Amino acid sequence: MEDLIKLENVSKDYDGNIVVKEVNLSIRKGQSIGIVGANGSGKSTLLRVIAGLTKVSSGKRLQKDNIKINYVPEHFPKMNFTPAEYLYHIGTFQGLSKSEIDSHVEILFEKFNMQLMKNTMIKYLSKGSMQKVAVIQSLMTKPDVLLLDEPLSGQDLESQEKFVEAVQEFRDQGVSIAIACHENHLIEKLADRAIVITNKTIHSSREFTTKVIQFKCEDDPILLNTLDRMDGVIKSDVLKDQIHVYVKAQYSNELLKKLIDRNCYIISVNSVMEYSD
Repeated sequence: MEDLIKLENVSKDYDGNIVVKEVNLSIRKGQSIGIVGANGSGKSTLLRVIAGLTKVSSGKRLQKDNIKINYVPEHFPKMNFTPAEYLYHIGTFQGLSKSEIDSHVEILFEKFNMQLMKNTMIKYLSKGSMQKVAVIQSLMTKPDVLLLDEPLSGQDLESQEKFVEAVQEFRDQGVSIAIACHENHLIEKLADRAIVITNKTIHSSREFTTKVIQFKCEDDPILLNTLDRMDGVIKSDVLKDQIHVYVKAQYSNELLKKLIDRNCYIISVNSVMEYSD
């Protein structure tokens, strides 16, 4: 896979206080990475370095030319703008027309239940609502790389689910994603690989095991048309009279139940990728 952003032995310190130490990491095209670690481990600083918002103290940050990066910070600033005003300025900066901005804002405000707050000053919004504004601005245009720092902080369950759906759509379109958060279920749903930050550096990296379920099914066009959109499904292949579906391990039992409920005949279930540290 093509590297869009690459960190080579990168360290970052503030007045001699090391916050990121000797990190080597590649953000590859179409790959989703989860960044996990305790508070103060350096996750937020690492994301800002990846985004190019923080200069490295040593090492190299390399980036492919002309790529678009959308970034959601952990703490969205309190502003003397309304969400509608702020998003209009962001959309204009990103090259959208007024009609395009109006369309995106209307759809996303409705999706995240923000219609009644669009004309309220951002500085008066709750933390969860401010975070929704940050998420909405990151979803207005399709980026090459989407960077998310604790994006679900303060959000209600319905908004979390809408957010996951929106990011999954980007991922399915080949957008590279790096997300730092404490919610394991979010990492499992959105990431192909998780990196663990300990003592300011990457301690380990692991790829989630993928299962291949091989099955036969009577003519079921609804199943075949929706298979690739089911939770955890990476892809599916039709080989003669059999179907091979690649699914993240944590979703394999749920998918097996759905297939059995639809009277599919399960031929085999195999692992094709193991954890690696």
